Amino acid sequence: MNSSDNDKTYSVDEIRKTHPKAYEKWSEYDDTLLLKMVQQGEDIDTLCAVFQRGRGAIRSRIRKLEEPEKINYSEFSRANHLLSEVLFDWIPILQDEDELYYFPNSLTPFMKRLYKSPAIYRWNVYKNTPTDEKIIYIGEGKQLIPDRINGYLNPGPAQMTNKRLNTCFREYILDGYKVSLEIVRFDEMSVGDTIFTQIDLKNKHFRRFLEHMLITYYERKGYSLLNR
Repeated sequence: MNSSDNDKTYSVDEIRKTHPKAYEKWSEYDDTLLLKMVQQGEDIDTLCAVFQRGRGAIRSRIRKLEEPEKINYSEFSRANHLLSEVLFDWIPILQDEDELYYFPNSLTPFMKRLYKSPAIYRWNVYKNTPTDEKIIYIGEGKQLIPDRINGYLNPGPAQMTNKRLNTCFREYILDGYKVSLEIVRFDEMSVGDTIFTQIDLKNKHFRRFLEHMLITYYERKGYSLLNR
């Protein structure tokens, strides 16, 4: 994650002032032109100016067009395309500039400033690379940091899931594993003719919908989920 793109939380109106097309759908012409300009070696600032979108949106679209990770919902579809394809990335949480966060490190002022928004998150347990063990826990929260993550670091007596995971993570760490934290980022998705973006994570029903779909997706992919 580039901290320069994410040090502040902006309103929709503020984003549109600097990136007028931030919440518009990409056209086929835009996609073709974007790929052509990337192949010609145009830099990110030029792409932002041409397409009137932010750096994150440009990078996300490039990844999408270059075989991104995706969920294919065709098996669940009904008439009128009930669910679209959801294109997404997992972005690692930083505890400081260019420094990854690992459980059970304390929450830093940097984290409290940067990650206080609603989020779908996952704990990722691994040894050498983030995909070598495929042991994860997926959750959602209205305020990722400090509220949600602090519950795992300092679980209350009645917080059974938090207590279980706290113990589980510490046992993994003793066995030589790392436990990192990531949040999901997606361009957009549609249900019927309604488009949802990252901003809609403020709605708890949408967060839980996406959380459950991701859990199901990774179960089918053969991951070991710590969700019960």
